[in-house]
Amino acid sequence: MSEMKDYYRDKVAVVTGGASGVGLALAEAMLAAGAKRVVLADFNDANLARETARLNAAHPGRALGVHCDVTREEEVKAMIAQAAEFGGWRVDLLCNNVGTGPEKRLDI
Repeated sequence: MSEMKDYYRDKVAVVTGGASGVGLALAEAMLAAGAKRVVLADFNDANLARETARLNAAHPGRALGVHCDVTREEEVKAMIAQAAEFGGWRVDLLCNNVGTGPEKRLDI
């Protein structure tokens, strides 16, 4: 655990898909390990508001929720700008956790 704490200590991170599942668990682990700031980027506004508030209650001022649909370039650019400002004009880590599967059945 100390290696993880050393790695994340004082880092500014962005986690896409950060309002639920693996992304949320990753953001929470980074904060617990001493990350300076973590940005949760997600398009689910209800989850984003709830989880950002919960993380800020445990880690005051260290989490920011930003609405972002990663399929929209303009939203990604705006999210990165907000993240950089929140992080003191730096982003050390970008965890591109969000993904999408095929919309149709996939037969292999």
